Amino acid sequence: MLVDLGGTIFFRSSEKSVRGSKFDFKHKGNMHFFRPGHRNFIKTLFEHPRITFGFYSSIMLKNIVPVMFEVLSGDLEPYRKDFKVFDQ
Repeated sequence: MLVDLGGTIFFRSSEKSVRGSKFDFKHKGNMHFFRPGHRNFIKTLFEHPRITFGFYSSIMLKNIVPVMFEVLSGDLEPYRKDFKVFDQ
């Protein structure tokens, strides 16, 4: 199973605020806004016994890795060693 990062887990914008929401993470001039529930969604997929999944992004790998480390922070940090990203 592939999960599209842009749109499913977060969206990017050059604006610091979108619809009153402040960005969650900034990298190279792009503001990243994490979707509500993204942490539970990711945790559920990692812990599901019959699902093997990875992330897809149209963002180049060198730019998506710092965002992935932010997404997989806190309680999701143990999953950093297991994630796979398919980039453009």
